[in-house]
Amino acid sequence: MHLPPIHTWFHPTLSALLTPNIPLNHRVRLLLFQPLVFLIYALNAIPSALSRRATTLYIPVRNNRNIRILLYKPPPFTESDRVASATTPVTLKPLHLDIHGGGFISGHPEANHRFCSTLSDRLDTIVISTTYRFAPRYGFPCAIEDVDDVVDWLVRHAEAELGADMGKFTVGGSSAGGNLALATCLRGHVKGRVKGVVTFYAPINVSIPPTMKPKPPGFPKRDPASFLLPLFDCYGRSACAQGMAEDPRSSPYFAPVEQLPEKILMVVPSIDILVAEQLEFAERVNGDCEKLGRPKKVEVMFMNECFHGWLELPDFAIPKLKNTRPEVFDRCTAFLRAAQKQLADAEA
Repeated sequence: MHLPPIHTWFHPTLSALLTPNIPLNHRVRLLLFQPLVFLIYALNAIPSALSRRATTLYIPVRNNRNIRILLYKPPPFTESDRVASATTPVTLKPLHLDIHGGGFISGHPEANHRFCSTLSDRLDTIVISTTYRFAPRYGFPCAIEDVDDVVDWLVRHAEAELGADMGKFTVGGSSAGGNLALATCLRGHVKGRVKGVVTFYAPINVSIPPTMKPKPPGFPKRDPASFLLPLFDCYGRSACAQGMAEDPRSSPYFAPVEQLPEKILMVVPSIDILVAEQLEFAERVNGDCEKLGRPKKVEVMFMNECFHGWLELPDFAIPKLKNTRPEVFDRCTAFLRAAQKQLADAEA
């Protein structure tokens, strides 16, 4: 059973003790966050490890570091498939990169285990789930640089080392991972490679502090995550300090329509302070597409009565919402399957 490295379970404490020049109240919040991290990691990492569905790899990134990723391969061939494949060329598999959430301050590749394994199984796709560096210890642009480096490694090595086709490459992410998924697609040499993007409750405008974001109808009067909001703002505040808060690489909300991938699906729960920015983004981008005479880029799957992060929770924690997970996964796999089919039709 392979669990995340032990030091990753203690990263809030390590950040509180080792990060210079952060306010005392941030250090206290990080220490208070530590027990919650243990719980969150256990709920995802242990089931993932027990399933033995993924393989852990370490890939090189800048500054002589390595990034931990999980590799999900499609189910093995049947015996008849093996016989047939012996006389036919090996076909490269589509490739999907998943980026976990955590408010830019936590998380691990196992967080989206259910989605990654489902996607790999249903679409015969190789799925990579990656991590990145966290704020406040590492501010902007550390997280997006790590994701960029993973993408660049895939460009160079996916075919030879993974048997994956970068010509059929899609990206997705939850929460902060959704921000990073869109941001990494904005680089010129990557944009044309990404055929579809799926985001789940993504904070795509970090120029507005979490405490200032509008609360939608049905939002709890007392936010259970309120003590973490100043920490969730660390990444955005770092970008703001560098004059980059409204740069598309930190806030994809501001990305010009020409820079965005052709197909984007946004899963938006109704009970979330991020609702407004996601819906505004979709409306603005699709409006710009219409003005340019192009097909709409953004689809929105709006989920009533769902809240931020619900998809990563086990069924027993969301008894009234557990049936929404298959609904979302069905829509996402259909969306990515359509992107793959469009590619296959174009290549035919």
